[in-house]
Amino acid sequence: MKRKIACLVLICSIIFLNACATSKIKYTTEELDALHNLVASNSFRIESDYAYPLATAALNSLSNSGLFLPGDTASRINLQGKSNFLTISGDSIQAQLPYYGELRIARSYGSNDAGIIIENLLNEYDTEFNEKKNSYKLRFMASQDVENYQISIDIYPNNKTYININSTHRNTIAYLGNIVLVE
Repeated sequence: MKRKIACLVLICSIIFLNACATSKIKYTTEELDALHNLVASNSFRIESDYAYPLATAALNSLSNSGLFLPGDTASRINLQGKSNFLTISGDSIQAQLPYYGELRIARSYGSNDAGIIIENLLNEYDTEFNEKKNSYKLRFMASQDVENYQISIDIYPNNKTYININSTHRNTIAYLGNIVLVE
């Protein structure tokens, strides 16, 4: 009887451990080659589907007051259908991204630009391929007027992207989106 129970426990443990194991996403060689070529070309456009602002007390109070659209929270905002982009072309960047969060320092007196708007050259550009995740991490600096941005972009073979932006004037924000092929 003890032997049957021990055998049953062993079988259940094996099944449980296999069910809990994470599976690594396998990409085809064509998808990986396309990713390498995309990053090597240094010419692509990203459109974001979601913004992930830093959920501060101020954003939480706005969320609690019902000022966000249904489905949006202080830490995740749906951008689908809203115009936004980040384009890298050679050594330059153009970006128009909506910003949700707290400004630490106002950009300039009377400025109507509430979003992140960049049209300038890239500085300290670095790319790194992560073989474990089969993804690229791009890191660079950019500036617009008196505001400086430290930007990192994760790009995956399925054309999904994750952008993280640190600013000298604003709280951190991240964006989840996709590479859009530009013709």
